[in-house]
Parts: sequence; C-alpha cells; structure tokens
Amino acid sequence: MNARRAPVCIRCERLTGSFELPEGKICQNCCRYLAYHPARCPGCSQFRPLPYLSVTAPAQLICADCAGKPPVFVCEKCGRQDQPYGVRRCASCVLSERLHVLLLDPRTGEIHERLRPVFDALVGSHRPQNAITWLQRPPGHGPTLLRQMASGEVNISHDTFARRPMDRAHNYLRDLLVALEVLEPYEPLIERIGPWLIDRVAGISAMHRQTIDQFARWVILRRLRTAADQGRLTKAMAEGARQRLNRSIDLLAWLEHKQTTILEVTQHRLELYLSTQVMSMSMMLHPFITWINRTGINNRISVKNPNPSQAHVTMGDADRWRHIGTLLRFSRQRLALPRRNPRPSDSHREHPRPACRTRHPTPPSPACSHVWPLS
Repeated sequence: MNARRAPVCIRCERLTGSFELPEGKICQNCCRYLAYHPARCPGCSQFRPLPYLSVTAPAQLICADCAGKPPVFVCEKCGRQDQPYGVRRCASCVLSERLHVLLLDPRTGEIHERLRPVFDALVGSHRPQNAITWLQRPPGHGPTLLRQMASGEVNISHDTFARRPMDRAHNYLRDLLVALEVLEPYEPLIERIGPWLIDRVAGISAMHRQTIDQFARWVILRRLRTAADQGRLTKAMAEGARQRLNRSIDLLAWLEHKQTTILEVTQHRLELYLSTQVMSMSMMLHPFITWINRTGINNRISVKNPNPSQAHVTMGDADRWRHIGTLLRFSRQRLALPRRNPRPSDSHREHPRPACRTRHPTPPSPACSHVWPLS
C-alpha cells in the first residue's frame, strides 16, 4: 500500500503545506511572504496581511480578524500581524530592544533624553527591518558613535562630527540628527569642505597650509556662506570652490618642487607655470592670486581673469530682412550666366556634348508673395 502523499502548498506547489487556509495548506515560505507584504484590509481598513478570501466578495482578500480565522503571523509581544522578524516577534519589537541597549544613558538607566527622537523615528518607521540592518552592517561607525553619545563619551554636537572622517556613515548620522532636530541645522556643502581640506593640504609645507587655510576661510567659505544666507547655494558652487582650492594647492606644491614659496615667486615664474597648464587655470587661480596680492603676501604677482567670449551679433533684424527681400526679388529674374566652354576633346567626337544650360531657380510659391514686395 502506497504511503499517503503530504499536501502540497497551494501557492507555490513546490513545498509541503503546513498552515491551513480555507482553500488548502500553504508552506512556511508563502506564509512569511504574506506576512512580509501586508496591505490595507477592505473590511477593517487596517494595514495587515491579507491571506483569506472574503465570503461576500470572493475575488477580494481580507485579514484574519475579518475572516474569523487565525492570522498567518502574530508577534507574541505586541500582537502585531505585520513586519515579522524571526519566528515569533515583529521587527519593531526587535529594534526597540536593540535601541534600548544602544541608546542607554548609564546615569539614568533610560534612553538618553536628547536621543529619544532617534528611538521614536527608527522604531516608528515604515520598515524597521532596514534600521536593524543598519545597526548590524559592518563596520558600524554610525551605531558606534550613537552609543558613545548616549554614554557621554562624546558630545552631541557638530564638533564631534568635525573631528571625524567625512564618510557616508558619519554624514548619514549627522543628517539624521539634524532632520530630527537633535542638532541645529547646518550647510553640509560648506561644512564638508573643512575636513576635506585638511586631508588635501597634508602634502605641502606648514607655511603654505596656513596660507590655504586663511584663503579658504576669508574668501572661499565666506562667499559660500553669503550664498547660503541668500538661498542660492548649489552643489555646483561648492564643487567650483573645491576646484579653486585644488588648483591653488597644486600651485603651491609646484612652487615647493621648484624650491621656492609663494612669498618669493616672481611674475615670470608664475607665467611659466600657467603656460604649462590648461587655459582655464588662470581663471581658477585668479581669486587666490588676487587675494595674495591684496593682502600683501606677494604684491609682485598678478593674473588676469579671462572673460568668457561672448557671441557677437553682426547683423540686425532690419539688415536680415533686407537680404531676404533681395533674395526673393532675384529669384524671380533670369540670371544670365555664361555658358561653359566645350572641352577640346568634344570637337573630335562624332556627336559633341551640348553645352550645359543654366538651370533657373524655382520661383517662390504665391503664398510667400505677401512677405516681401516682389519687383
């Protein structure tokens, strides 16, 4: 006698069904799929998994409570039916427990008061699973810094981020704290230039580093802050500021290679450097050299700011229409063009090739006669 075959899942038809639905059994994978893809139930308007068919509307799916059936998933702690994480708990409960440990203030035994908005925002997010993944993902610079802030090892301020690398992890956490009003607003396009500049000037001398720092503070960053106050700061402006700083640092590095400094460089040597660079280099260096000259660091050098070439209008509208009228008038006349002389070889032929006759241009259509008077 053959053994009785186990029921197959009615959804995937591949695995053995273990959860009973009115239509049949479904496997554990399909059960989790239903739990991970909740929707708004048409019966109770709650956002829940919809595994059951409605009795009144057979083509409509409803939740377990409206169907009077057991849910495909329910959290044993909070009773939620969506966002499963593991077998018996939802992602919100798992995330809440881990954030309690991460944001614990050892002085009070509770979540740090200033970091409470972070806890509420992450736990109440649409997909807490993403926050759990963020906490687990190595190397975990963001969660580590949050733990240090909660324990009091570092201050909850912008200065803490200013002393750390400007990588994606720290920038994300900083923007998150600003969005949750834990930190005061700031201009990321401006603030991120400082740490970048520290790494960029590492290869030049201390005197030149100080020169670049003063130029960036009093010229480049000052212009960017003015643009930010006026509401016209863009990413292109910040990138242009970095390019000007880059070109200025390249010039100072070249001077050190030539065993001289910005204090001693002459106009001849500066022009020699510019002659080996692209034409836009003088435009990039114009603010730096002008500042060097104006502040008295070296008033013997200067560079012209090449103005971009503008298109010149060589003909006005009146002249343009006059030429159009001339063309229209001559198109109605027969132009007496000379015939082409026959080739010497044509006289030896039995039937010489006839001379090419000029083909007159096709006159304009009558619809164009109102544009310009024809003579």
